[in-house]
Amino acid sequence: MVRGRLFTSRQLRRGLVGSVILVVPLVALAVVAATRGSASLQRTLISFFITAMMVLAVQVFVGNSGILSFGHVAFAGIGAYAAALVTIPPTLRLTVLPELPSILHNVELGLVGSVVLAAALAAGTAIILGGALTRMSELAMAVATLALLVVMHSVFVNWSSVTRGTTGIFGIPANATLFVSLCGLVLLILVARLYRESRPGLRLQSTREDPRSAKAVGVHVPGTRLGAWVLSAAAMGAAGALFAQSIIAFDPDQFYFGLTFTILSMLVLGGRSSVSGRTPHWQPWSLVRPLVGRSM
Repeated sequence: MVRGRLFTSRQLRRGLVGSVILVVPLVALAVVAATRGSASLQRTLISFFITAMMVLAVQVFVGNSGILSFGHVAFAGIGAYAAALVTIPPTLRLTVLPELPSILHNVELGLVGSVVLAAALAAGTAIILGGALTRMSELAMAVATLALLVVMHSVFVNWSSVTRGTTGIFGIPANATLFVSLCGLVLLILVARLYRESRPGLRLQSTREDPRSAKAVGVHVPGTRLGAWVLSAAAMGAAGALFAQSIIAFDPDQFYFGLTFTILSMLVLGGRSSVSGRTPHWQPWSLVRPLVGRSM
């Protein structure tokens, strides 16, 4: 590998070709659903595409680092609330959220702006928290991410002036159409596949296999993990923004244990180190293995 470059030409080609192989059937499926499918089928596909985005967002970190994370759904919640607050029409926003800080009264962003804002806020939160988290052992970090999920859920429930608490938030425009959600998934497939082939991705995978050996050859383990953690959180925030604009109303419980274990189950069943979902050597205990050590 050439020093200073993210990819060799072979790695870039492999990442792009792998992405195309995954994207083509998804595009074909979306076209068929749009032209011949019912509205119910299209809604199901939108949900599938956005959920797949969340799984891939988690895979960027968990699959390459080998560290289980229970906290990524919190970043989806941050993205969802951020998108909701800047896409609900201002007149309705004042009715739904009368105690909202004045700086947010007249802010109104479209689909792209809301997704970018959601990704940025999720990434910023990940940077603030990641400096400490990525210096922990694998077991300690897994437990800490569970604490992150619980704490953020408490914030969503109790910050009622911004989130409406357990009542939930509504009036969000349905901007996440079939092809918008497809474009989001395609972009995330490309990001996940290229990251896996990139120099930072390969360094992170080396820490997954043997952190001590990786450190011995010059890999900065916390920094490498932090980069993937932030990228993964940004992707999760973007997916959360699309989630909010697909279901148009939600409450804090939709970003808690139910969605967390659904995403982790999908990740494990598909092979957590695989972007494509291919898992030739899957073992049923692979979900809990990081919590009990490498002796299994």
